[in-house]
Amino acid sequence: MLDIFGNLFKHLNNLKIIKMETLFKKGDKVFHICYGWGEVTKVNDAETYAVAVQFYKNDDCEDSEELFTIDGKEYTDDLTSILSFTEYTLQGFTQKKPIVLPEIGELCLVKDFKDKMWKARNFKKFTTHFLDEYGERWDYFKRIKILD
Repeated sequence: MLDIFGNLFKHLNNLKIIKMETLFKKGDKVFHICYGWGEVTKVNDAETYAVAVQFYKNDDCEDSEELFTIDGKEYTDDLTSILSFTEYTLQGFTQKKPIVLPEIGELCLVKDFKDKMWKARNFKKFTTHFLDEYGERWDYFKRIKILD
């Protein structure tokens, strides 16, 4: 019996704690099936209910701030997440953020490979890749946020 517990503790000591990172960032627009659309107002990975969302008055409820786990669950023992970046019905939803394409002519950062340096280019269109004003094709792109 002691041998079994000894092996168990040996394995437990070898386990590594994996820190789960939140999908959500402050300012993200999120959807909840009951509250509708809201905005993430606070994210604190150290808390059990790490994501605070401000929901605004709609036909079904008043303004309220609700808390969720870092993976978008209403309660820690829920089997599925309920916060989404897209509106959903009971037919299903996704937590994948939609790609927001730049405006034509907007300055963006582009590169071909993950380990390459970013280059500044003006956006022309998006098919399966980012195309710049010269018709060059890029695998990665980032929008540039210009502060006034």
